[in-house]
Amino acid sequence: DGRTLATASSGADDGTRGTTVRGNTLAGNASGVWLTAGTTAANVHDNLVTTSAGDGIRLEGADANTVEANEVAGSSGGSIVLVTADRNVVAGNSVADGSGPAIGLELGATANRIEVNDLDTSEAGVAILDSDDNEVVANVAHDMSDAGVLLERADDGLVSGNDLRFNGAGVELA
Repeated sequence: DGRTLATASSGADDGTRGTTVRGNTLAGNASGVWLTAGTTAANVHDNLVTTSAGDGIRLEGADANTVEANEVAGSSGGSIVLVTADRNVVAGNSVADGSGPAIGLELGATANRIEVNDLDTSEAGVAILDSDDNEVVANVAHDMSDAGVLLERADDGLVSGNDLRFNGAGVELA
């Protein structure tokens, strides 16, 4: 059912509502999937995203979307990154071998829920920078060079029920 897409866009970056990106193999792209420009209610699931030159899956200015059950490996940037993106759910993804954070929230990514993800061998498991009111629940983050969960200038969040072993730190607050 899936197609292999190389050096192509996901087609979900035009600010549309309700787009589904499902069952694709996305390899060797600048970003595997990039939701931007006000994209809302998109569902990105069951994709294989490998060897992205930048971020594997990136949500930028995209609110109320779901990123679930994807496999992301070998990204040169972050594996799943939310920038100024609010009220998104990132759940049930498998992430490994990224150069940046497995899951990163930055620059005002607010009220997102990160849950039940399996994160392995990246810079940090979940890194939340300059972003408030986020929840990190029931994730597994092992073998990170930095923290399993890093909160830097991140107020009013919740970190609960995570398995954060074999990292540079379990939870780091800065």
